[in-house]
Amino acid sequence: MKQAAFIFIIIISAFLLQCDYFFDIERPKVIINEPKENDSLYRNVNISVSSTDNIEISKIEIYLDSILCGIFNSSPCQTQRSLDTLNKKCVIRARAYDKAGNWNETKVTFFSLKEERLPSIRLRLIGSYNTPGDCRDVEVVGNYAYIADSNAFRILNILDPVNPYEIGHLNIVGLIRNVSINNNYAYLADFLGSLKIINISNPASPQLVAQINVGVMNYGVVDVIAEGNYAYCTAYSPDALYIIDISQPNNPMIVCHSNAIGTGYTWQIAKSGQYVYALSYLGLRIFNVSVPSSLTETRWGGSIDNSYGSSFQIKVQHNTLYYSNGDLQIVNIANPTSPILECSYPVYSYLFGVAMQDSFIYLSKNDTLFLALKRSNEQPRALTCVRTLSRGYNIAVKDSYVYLCCGIDGLKIYKREVQ
Repeated sequence: MKQAAFIFIIIISAFLLQCDYFFDIERPKVIINEPKENDSLYRNVNISVSSTDNIEISKIEIYLDSILCGIFNSSPCQTQRSLDTLNKKCVIRARAYDKAGNWNETKVTFFSLKEERLPSIRLRLIGSYNTPGDCRDVEVVGNYAYIADSNAFRILNILDPVNPYEIGHLNIVGLIRNVSINNNYAYLADFLGSLKIINISNPASPQLVAQINVGVMNYGVVDVIAEGNYAYCTAYSPDALYIIDISQPNNPMIVCHSNAIGTGYTWQIAKSGQYVYALSYLGLRIFNVSVPSSLTETRWGGSIDNSYGSSFQIKVQHNTLYYSNGDLQIVNIANPTSPILECSYPVYSYLFGVAMQDSFIYLSKNDTLFLALKRSNEQPRALTCVRTLSRGYNIAVKDSYVYLCCGIDGLKIYKREVQ
Protein backbone atom coordinates (compact mmCIF):
# COMPACT_ATOMS: atom_id res chain seq x y z
CA MET A 1 0.00 0.00 0.00
CA LYS A 2 2.82 2.42 0.92
CA GLN A 3 4.63 1.54 -2.32
CA ALA A 4 1.52 2.31 -4.39
CA ALA A 5 1.10 5.64 -2.64
CA PHE A 6 4.73 6.51 -3.32
CA ILE A 7 4.33 5.70 -7.04
CA PHE A 8 1.14 7.77 -7.13
CA ILE A 9 2.99 10.79 -5.67
CA ILE A 10 5.73 10.47 -8.27
CA ILE A 11 3.19 10.36 -11.11
CA ILE A 12 1.33 13.39 -9.76
CA SER A 13 4.62 15.34 -9.37
CA ALA A 14 5.63 14.56 -12.94
CA PHE A 15 2.19 15.63 -14.14
CA LEU A 16 2.37 18.93 -12.27
CA LEU A 17 5.85 19.57 -13.70
CA GLN A 18 4.52 19.01 -17.21
CA CYS A 19 1.66 21.37 -16.39
CA ASP A 20 4.20 24.05 -15.60
CA TYR A 21 5.67 23.63 -19.07
CA PHE A 22 2.16 23.37 -20.61
CA PHE A 23 0.95 26.64 -19.13
CA ASP A 24 4.28 28.46 -19.54
CA ILE A 25 3.95 31.22 -22.14
CA GLU A 26 6.80 33.44 -20.93
CA ARG A 27 9.64 33.78 -23.39
CA PRO A 28 13.26 33.36 -22.21
CA LYS A 29 15.63 36.34 -22.04
CA VAL A 30 18.82 36.23 -24.07
CA ILE A 31 21.81 38.61 -24.08
CA ILE A 32 24.91 38.68 -26.27
CA ASN A 33 27.73 39.73 -23.94
CA GLU A 34 30.42 39.69 -26.61
CA PRO A 35 30.97 41.14 -29.18
CA LYS A 36 29.43 44.55 -28.61
CA GLU A 37 27.30 46.43 -31.11
CA ASN A 38 29.44 48.05 -33.85
CA ASP A 39 32.70 46.46 -32.69
CA SER A 40 35.49 46.29 -35.28
CA LEU A 41 37.13 42.85 -35.19
CA TYR A 42 40.07 41.24 -36.89
CA ARG A 43 40.74 37.55 -37.63
CA ASN A 44 38.52 36.04 -34.93
CA VAL A 45 35.33 36.79 -33.07
CA ASN A 46 34.75 35.63 -29.50
CA ILE A 47 31.05 35.09 -28.83
CA SER A 48 29.56 34.99 -25.34
CA VAL A 49 25.82 34.56 -24.68
CA SER A 50 23.71 34.43 -21.51
CA SER A 51 20.08 33.40 -21.16
CA THR A 52 17.54 33.12 -18.33
CA ASP A 53 14.01 31.73 -18.10
CA ASN A 54 11.23 31.67 -15.51
CA ILE A 55 11.41 27.85 -15.46
CA GLU A 56 14.31 26.32 -17.41
CA ILE A 57 16.39 26.90 -20.54
CA SER A 58 16.35 24.08 -23.05
CA LYS A 59 19.03 25.19 -25.53
CA ILE A 60 20.81 28.18 -27.05
CA GLU A 61 21.66 28.48 -30.75
CA ILE A 62 24.35 30.88 -31.95
CA TYR A 63 24.63 32.00 -35.58
CA LEU A 64 27.25 34.04 -37.43
CA ASP A 65 25.27 35.50 -40.31
CA SER A 66 23.36 32.40 -41.53
CA ILE A 67 25.91 29.83 -40.28
CA LEU A 68 25.12 27.87 -37.14
CA CYS A 69 28.12 28.14 -34.81
CA GLY A 70 26.87 25.83 -32.11
CA ILE A 71 24.02 24.57 -29.93
CA PHE A 72 24.48 24.81 -26.17
CA ASN A 73 22.45 23.30 -23.33
CA SER A 74 23.43 25.69 -20.55
CA SER A 75 24.01 29.38 -19.89
CA PRO A 76 26.34 31.20 -20.16
CA CYS A 77 27.99 29.76 -23.26
CA GLN A 78 30.96 30.77 -25.39
CA THR A 79 32.46 30.00 -28.77
CA GLN A 80 35.01 31.44 -31.18
CA ARG A 81 34.88 31.69 -34.98
CA SER A 82 37.39 32.69 -37.63
CA LEU A 83 36.42 35.63 -39.79
CA ASP A 84 36.69 34.54 -43.41
CA THR A 85 34.73 37.48 -44.77
CA LEU A 86 36.72 40.70 -44.62
CA ASN A 87 35.68 44.36 -44.70
CA LYS A 88 32.07 43.34 -44.21
CA LYS A 89 29.24 43.97 -41.80
CA CYS A 90 28.47 40.77 -39.89
CA VAL A 91 25.59 39.75 -37.63
CA ILE A 92 25.66 37.52 -34.57
CA ARG A 93 22.27 36.03 -33.67
CA ALA A 94 21.53 34.16 -30.46
CA ARG A 95 18.27 32.24 -30.03
CA ALA A 96 17.26 30.72 -26.67
CA TYR A 97 14.52 28.07 -26.14
CA ASP A 98 12.85 27.03 -22.89
CA LYS A 99 11.37 23.63 -21.99
CA ALA A 100 7.90 24.76 -23.08
CA GLY A 101 9.14 25.57 -26.59
CA ASN A 102 9.05 29.35 -26.16
CA TRP A 103 11.99 31.12 -27.77
CA ASN A 104 13.52 34.55 -28.04
CA GLU A 105 16.27 36.02 -30.17
CA THR A 106 18.68 38.93 -30.10
CA LYS A 107 21.45 40.09 -32.40
CA VAL A 108 24.42 42.43 -32.64
CA THR A 109 26.19 43.83 -35.67
CA PHE A 110 29.96 44.14 -35.97
CA PHE A 111 32.54 44.79 -38.67
CA SER A 112 35.07 42.27 -39.93
CA LEU A 113 38.25 44.12 -40.96
CA LYS A 114 40.83 43.13 -43.56
CA GLU A 115 43.52 44.86 -41.55
CA GLU A 116 43.37 45.52 -37.85
CA ARG A 117 42.82 49.13 -36.89
CA LEU A 118 44.85 49.88 -33.81
CA PRO A 119 43.03 52.10 -31.34
CA SER A 120 44.00 55.76 -31.40
CA ILE A 121 45.08 56.38 -27.81
CA ARG A 122 46.92 59.08 -25.93
CA LEU A 123 48.39 59.36 -22.46
CA ARG A 124 47.49 62.70 -20.89
CA LEU A 125 49.06 64.09 -17.74
CA ILE A 126 46.21 64.97 -15.39
CA GLY A 127 47.79 65.17 -11.94
CA SER A 128 50.99 64.99 -9.92
CA TYR A 129 52.38 65.07 -6.42
CA ASN A 130 55.92 66.28 -5.80
CA THR A 131 57.21 64.05 -3.02
CA PRO A 132 60.11 65.45 -0.97
CA GLY A 133 62.29 62.37 -1.58
CA ASP A 134 63.15 60.08 -4.49
CA CYS A 135 59.92 58.39 -5.64
CA ARG A 136 60.84 54.91 -6.94
CA ASP A 137 57.89 52.58 -6.39
CA VAL A 138 54.12 52.84 -5.99
CA GLU A 139 51.32 50.39 -5.29
CA VAL A 140 47.71 51.45 -5.71
CA VAL A 141 45.03 49.83 -3.54
CA GLY A 142 41.53 51.29 -3.44
CA ASN A 143 41.68 55.08 -3.12
CA TYR A 144 45.28 55.14 -1.87
CA ALA A 145 48.72 55.20 -3.48
CA TYR A 146 51.50 53.81 -1.30
CA ILE A 147 54.89 55.26 -2.23
CA ALA A 148 58.50 54.26 -1.57
CA ASP A 149 60.12 57.69 -1.37
CA SER A 150 63.76 56.91 -0.47
CA ASN A 151 63.89 58.00 3.19
CA ALA A 152 60.11 57.99 3.75
CA PHE A 153 56.99 55.91 3.18
CA ARG A 154 54.06 58.02 1.95
CA ILE A 155 50.33 57.45 1.55
CA LEU A 156 48.40 59.58 -0.94
CA ASN A 157 44.65 59.92 -1.32
CA ILE A 158 43.92 59.45 -5.05
CA LEU A 159 40.13 59.45 -4.95
CA ASP A 160 40.45 62.44 -7.28
CA PRO A 161 43.45 61.58 -9.50
CA VAL A 162 43.63 65.17 -10.69
CA ASN A 163 44.30 66.41 -7.14
CA PRO A 164 46.15 63.75 -5.13
CA TYR A 165 47.24 64.73 -1.64
CA GLU A 166 49.26 63.17 1.17
CA ILE A 167 47.33 61.93 4.18
CA GLY A 168 50.15 60.24 6.08
CA HIS A 169 53.84 59.40 6.02
CA LEU A 170 56.55 57.70 8.04
CA ASN A 171 60.19 58.79 7.92
CA ILE A 172 62.62 55.91 7.45
CA VAL A 173 66.35 55.78 8.15
CA GLY A 174 67.49 53.98 5.01
CA LEU A 175 66.80 53.89 1.27
CA ILE A 176 63.32 52.59 0.43
CA ARG A 177 63.16 51.30 -3.14
CA ASN A 178 60.14 48.96 -3.26
CA VAL A 179 56.80 48.53 -1.49
CA SER A 180 54.27 45.69 -1.32
CA ILE A 181 50.83 45.93 0.32
CA ASN A 182 49.27 42.92 2.04
CA ASN A 183 46.07 43.39 4.06
CA ASN A 184 46.67 46.24 6.54
CA TYR A 185 50.45 46.18 6.26
CA ALA A 186 53.05 47.66 3.95
CA TYR A 187 56.33 45.80 3.41
CA LEU A 188 59.25 48.05 2.50
CA ALA A 189 62.49 46.97 0.82
CA ASP A 190 65.27 49.06 2.36
CA PHE A 191 68.22 48.90 -0.03
CA LEU A 192 70.57 49.91 2.79
CA GLY A 193 69.04 47.88 5.58
CA SER A 194 66.24 45.56 6.62
CA LEU A 195 62.77 44.54 5.49
CA LYS A 196 60.45 46.95 7.27
CA ILE A 197 56.81 46.19 8.16
CA ILE A 198 54.38 49.09 8.53
CA ASN A 199 50.86 49.01 9.96
CA ILE A 200 48.64 51.05 7.61
CA SER A 201 45.25 50.35 9.18
CA ASN A 202 45.14 54.08 9.90
CA PRO A 203 46.44 55.69 6.67
CA ALA A 204 46.89 59.03 8.43
CA SER A 205 49.35 57.52 10.88
CA PRO A 206 51.38 54.57 9.53
CA GLN A 207 53.41 52.80 12.23
CA LEU A 208 56.58 50.69 12.06
CA VAL A 209 55.79 47.40 13.82
CA ALA A 210 58.79 45.22 12.91
CA GLN A 211 61.91 44.87 10.79
CA ILE A 212 64.08 41.90 9.92
CA ASN A 213 67.57 41.65 8.42
CA VAL A 214 68.14 39.43 5.39
CA GLY A 215 71.13 38.61 3.24
CA VAL A 216 74.81 38.07 3.91
CA MET A 217 76.23 40.83 6.10
CA ASN A 218 72.79 42.50 6.02
CA TYR A 219 73.64 44.28 2.77
CA GLY A 220 70.06 45.37 2.19
CA VAL A 221 66.76 44.37 0.58
CA VAL A 222 66.30 44.83 -3.16
CA ASP A 223 62.68 43.79 -3.79
CA VAL A 224 59.72 42.39 -1.84
CA ILE A 225 56.37 40.74 -2.56
CA ALA A 226 54.00 40.08 0.35
CA GLU A 227 51.19 37.62 -0.19
CA GLY A 228 49.14 35.70 2.35
CA ASN A 229 51.29 34.59 5.27
CA TYR A 230 54.63 35.03 3.53
CA ALA A 231 56.88 37.77 2.22
CA TYR A 232 59.31 36.95 -0.59
CA CYS A 233 62.30 39.23 -0.86
CA THR A 234 65.68 39.47 -2.52
CA ALA A 235 68.76 40.72 -0.74
CA TYR A 236 71.85 42.39 -2.15
CA SER A 237 73.87 39.22 -1.64
CA PRO A 238 74.39 35.90 -3.45
CA ASP A 239 71.75 34.23 -1.27
CA ALA A 240 69.09 35.45 -3.71
CA LEU A 241 65.57 34.69 -2.45
CA TYR A 242 64.32 34.78 1.16
CA ILE A 243 60.94 33.58 2.41
CA ILE A 244 59.69 35.22 5.59
CA ASP A 245 56.74 34.09 7.70
CA ILE A 246 54.54 37.17 8.27
CA SER A 247 51.54 35.42 9.80
CA GLN A 248 52.33 37.63 12.79
CA PRO A 249 53.49 40.88 11.16
CA ASN A 250 55.00 42.17 14.41
CA ASN A 251 57.15 39.03 14.70
CA PRO A 252 58.45 38.06 11.22
CA MET A 253 60.69 34.99 10.89
CA ILE A 254 62.91 33.74 8.06
CA VAL A 255 61.80 30.23 7.12
CA CYS A 256 64.02 29.56 4.12
CA HIS A 257 66.43 31.07 1.61
CA SER A 258 67.99 29.86 -1.63
CA ASN A 259 71.59 28.75 -1.76
CA ALA A 260 74.31 31.09 -2.96
CA ILE A 261 75.49 30.34 -6.50
CA GLY A 262 78.72 32.08 -7.41
CA THR A 263 78.15 35.82 -7.65
CA GLY A 264 74.56 35.47 -8.83
CA TYR A 265 73.15 38.59 -7.24
CA THR A 266 69.39 38.63 -7.64
CA TRP A 267 67.35 41.75 -8.32
CA GLN A 268 63.64 42.05 -9.00
CA ILE A 269 61.07 39.28 -8.49
CA ALA A 270 57.54 38.40 -9.60
CA LYS A 271 55.19 35.74 -8.22
CA SER A 272 52.47 33.69 -9.87
CA GLY A 273 50.79 30.81 -8.09
CA GLN A 274 53.40 28.53 -6.53
CA TYR A 275 56.35 30.04 -8.39
CA VAL A 276 58.61 33.03 -7.86
CA TYR A 277 60.56 34.37 -10.84
CA ALA A 278 63.77 36.25 -10.11
CA LEU A 279 66.20 38.14 -12.32
CA SER A 280 69.90 37.76 -11.61
CA TYR A 281 73.25 37.93 -13.35
CA LEU A 282 72.87 34.17 -13.81
CA GLY A 283 69.72 34.64 -15.86
CA LEU A 284 66.09 34.02 -15.02
CA ARG A 285 65.79 31.96 -11.83
CA ILE A 286 62.57 30.08 -11.09
CA PHE A 287 61.69 28.90 -7.58
CA ASN A 288 58.90 26.55 -6.54
CA VAL A 289 57.63 27.96 -3.24
CA SER A 290 54.70 25.60 -2.68
CA VAL A 291 56.56 24.36 0.41
CA PRO A 292 57.93 27.60 1.93
CA SER A 293 60.44 25.79 4.13
CA SER A 294 62.05 24.00 1.18
CA LEU A 295 62.76 25.85 -2.06
CA THR A 296 63.16 24.05 -5.37
CA GLU A 297 64.96 25.99 -8.09
CA THR A 298 64.96 25.67 -11.87
CA ARG A 299 67.27 28.04 -13.68
CA TRP A 300 66.53 28.97 -17.27
CA GLY A 301 68.25 31.02 -19.96
CA GLY A 302 71.70 32.48 -20.23
CA SER A 303 73.20 35.35 -18.33
CA ILE A 304 71.45 38.68 -18.55
CA ASP A 305 73.32 41.67 -19.91
CA ASN A 306 74.41 43.26 -16.63
CA SER A 307 75.38 46.53 -18.28
CA TYR A 308 71.85 47.62 -17.38
CA GLY A 309 72.49 46.92 -13.70
CA SER A 310 69.52 47.33 -11.40
CA SER A 311 67.27 48.54 -14.23
CA PHE A 312 66.01 44.94 -14.43
CA GLN A 313 62.23 44.73 -14.27
CA ILE A 314 60.04 41.64 -14.10
CA LYS A 315 56.26 41.29 -14.01
CA VAL A 316 53.83 38.44 -14.56
CA GLN A 317 50.29 38.40 -15.96
CA HIS A 318 48.32 35.18 -16.27
CA ASN A 319 50.65 32.71 -18.06
CA THR A 320 53.02 35.33 -19.42
CA LEU A 321 56.21 36.72 -17.91
CA TYR A 322 57.61 40.10 -18.92
CA TYR A 323 61.18 41.02 -18.03
CA SER A 324 63.80 43.45 -19.24
CA ASN A 325 67.46 43.06 -20.00
CA GLY A 326 67.86 45.89 -22.46
CA ASP A 327 64.88 44.72 -24.50
CA LEU A 328 61.56 43.50 -23.14
CA GLN A 329 61.45 39.69 -23.13
CA ILE A 330 58.04 38.02 -23.23
CA VAL A 331 57.98 34.44 -21.95
CA ASN A 332 55.22 31.84 -21.89
CA ILE A 333 55.13 30.22 -18.43
CA ALA A 334 52.09 27.98 -18.87
CA ASN A 335 54.56 25.28 -17.82
CA PRO A 336 56.61 27.12 -15.15
CA THR A 337 59.39 24.52 -15.18
CA SER A 338 59.87 24.85 -18.94
CA PRO A 339 59.32 28.49 -20.01
CA ILE A 340 59.27 29.38 -23.69
CA LEU A 341 60.45 32.71 -25.07
CA GLU A 342 57.59 34.08 -27.19
CA CYS A 343 59.23 37.23 -28.50
CA SER A 344 61.35 40.27 -27.71
CA TYR A 345 60.20 43.86 -27.90
CA PRO A 346 63.10 46.24 -28.61
CA VAL A 347 63.53 49.24 -26.33
CA TYR A 348 67.31 49.74 -26.82
CA SER A 349 67.89 51.43 -23.50
CA TYR A 350 67.35 51.41 -19.74
CA LEU A 351 63.93 50.06 -18.83
CA PHE A 352 63.00 51.04 -15.29
CA GLY A 353 59.30 50.20 -15.18
CA VAL A 354 56.92 47.60 -16.63
CA ALA A 355 53.19 47.22 -15.98
CA MET A 356 50.41 45.31 -17.71
CA GLN A 357 46.66 45.75 -17.84
CA ASP A 358 44.53 43.52 -20.05
CA SER A 359 46.20 43.76 -23.50
CA PHE A 360 48.17 46.93 -22.68
CA ILE A 361 51.85 47.07 -21.73
CA TYR A 362 53.26 50.22 -20.09
CA LEU A 363 57.02 50.83 -20.19
CA SER A 364 59.05 53.60 -18.60
CA LYS A 365 62.36 54.24 -20.36
CA ASN A 366 64.49 57.22 -19.43
CA ASP A 367 62.16 60.23 -19.77
CA THR A 368 59.43 58.55 -21.85
CA LEU A 369 56.33 56.53 -20.97
CA PHE A 370 55.38 54.03 -23.69
CA LEU A 371 52.12 52.19 -24.31
CA ALA A 372 52.03 49.03 -26.45
CA LEU A 373 49.32 46.54 -27.37
CA LYS A 374 49.97 42.81 -26.85
CA ARG A 375 47.56 40.14 -27.98
CA SER A 376 47.93 36.38 -27.76
CA ASN A 377 50.69 34.97 -29.96
CA GLU A 378 51.41 38.37 -31.47
CA GLN A 379 54.34 40.76 -31.28
CA PRO A 380 53.62 43.89 -29.19
CA ARG A 381 52.79 46.95 -31.25
CA ALA A 382 53.43 50.52 -30.20
CA LEU A 383 50.32 52.63 -29.62
CA THR A 384 51.64 55.88 -28.22
CA CYS A 385 54.24 57.47 -25.97
CA VAL A 386 54.61 60.65 -23.95
CA ARG A 387 57.63 62.57 -22.76
CA THR A 388 57.56 62.72 -18.98
CA LEU A 389 60.41 65.28 -18.65
CA SER A 390 61.61 63.09 -15.75
CA ARG A 391 63.26 59.71 -15.52
CA GLY A 392 60.44 57.21 -14.99
CA TYR A 393 60.68 54.26 -12.63
CA ASN A 394 58.00 51.82 -11.45
CA ILE A 395 54.43 51.99 -12.73
CA ALA A 396 51.02 51.17 -11.25
CA VAL A 397 47.81 51.03 -13.30
CA LYS A 398 44.23 51.23 -12.08
CA ASP A 399 41.31 51.53 -14.47
CA SER A 400 42.40 54.07 -17.11
CA TYR A 401 44.89 55.83 -14.80
CA VAL A 402 48.65 55.32 -14.88
CA TYR A 403 50.74 56.18 -11.80
CA LEU A 404 54.39 56.77 -12.72
CA CYS A 405 57.21 57.19 -10.21
CA CYS A 406 59.48 60.00 -11.40
CA GLY A 407 62.28 60.03 -8.83
CA ILE A 408 62.98 63.50 -7.48
CA ASP A 409 60.00 64.82 -9.44
CA GLY A 410 57.57 62.72 -7.41
CA LEU A 411 54.50 60.90 -8.71
CA LYS A 412 52.85 61.75 -12.05
CA ILE A 413 49.39 60.56 -13.00
CA TYR A 414 48.38 59.98 -16.63
CA LYS A 415 45.05 59.03 -18.09
CA ARG A 416 44.69 56.64 -21.02
CA GLU A 417 42.19 58.18 -23.44
CA VAL A 418 40.74 56.97 -26.72
CA GLN A 419 40.87 59.75 -29.28
